[in-house]
Amino acid sequence: MKNYLSLLIIAIIMLSGCGSTSTELRYPIPKEASMYEDAEDGLVKRWEIKDGFSVENVETGANGSDRSIFVKQNWLLDDDGEFLKDENGFAINAAYYELKINNDKQYVLQFDKMKIDSDRTYCFTVGAKVDTTNGIRYISFNTFYDRQHMEQDSVLLDDDVKEFISPLSMSYVNDTNVWKHIRLDLPKYLHNFEPNNHILSVKTFYFQGGNDYLDNIYFTAK
Repeated sequence: MKNYLSLLIIAIIMLSGCGSTSTELRYPIPKEASMYEDAEDGLVKRWEIKDGFSVENVETGANGSDRSIFVKQNWLLDDDGEFLKDENGFAINAAYYELKINNDKQYVLQFDKMKIDSDRTYCFTVGAKVDTTNGIRYISFNTFYDRQHMEQDSVLLDDDVKEFISPLSMSYVNDTNVWKHIRLDLPKYLHNFEPNNHILSVKTFYFQGGNDYLDNIYFTAK
């Protein structure tokens, strides 16, 4: 009986271990994918920092890889530790990270992201700067829009430059310490705002938010 109980305990432990690894992110990357950041070379020189902090190449990765890019939050706080707000009542985030792409054939953005557990919930914006038949457009995805149950929005940035913002699930914020794969069909979201417009090339990938790991940033045709 003692041996039987020992074996049973070992089996339960093994099954528990199998369950815990089921959340690991593993998937095949298409051969035709254009990879712009897998972090495996340990470099960060590809990244341009507009505001906030420098990115870090760290020893953790998605999809069985060893490394990823760590981006930090830079939300502005007042003396009481509360978020500073702009004139529209939105919290101000000064962290903005950009990766050059220059892809004129593949317009589906895919990447892996893991939110680090922290004392505060930090929303984020992710997207791509694209050149279109109607000029430059920023196609953005914002978890705060999902949190506040806001609809998609169009913002005029400068002259004819527009930003199109769509809600992105708060699950990418609330589910911490778990790698998740995100796939965003940029033409589909562009056509939600401008049905007759077409992407000519993707110029950059950008991320605004923080306390996240990013890995395997690539583009596919579909």
